[in-house]
Amino acid sequence: MDHAADARWQIRTLIGLIVSGDLDEHLPEIARAVNQRQHERKNAQEREVFAAFQVGDRVRVNHSRRPSYMHGVTGTVMGFAHKNVRVLLDTPVGRFTDGEVTVPPLGLDPL
Repeated sequence: MDHAADARWQIRTLIGLIVSGDLDEHLPEIARAVNQRQHERKNAQEREVFAAFQVGDRVRVNHSRRPSYMHGVTGTVMGFAHKNVRVLLDTPVGRFTDGEVTVPPLGLDPL
């Protein structure tokens, strides 16, 4: 059996055990492990996307951000603040009257 087929068999087995209730006493531990792994993957993805941005890049705020009136707003990367990207919006919007906004990297799409 190849690795992919083995992995599919393992996941089907694990899901079957969870659904059947055979692992009920371990559900909190399983949930913590899944949440931890999802958090680690998101952090890795954020670091990768963050590293790809450079000052001067054109970006668009994507639909993962709030408030919703920011969806589709475009701007230019002006710098970085901790783990976020500082963007000067093409047109100030909402409470961002000076046109400057700080957005997590996964909230931006490059143009």
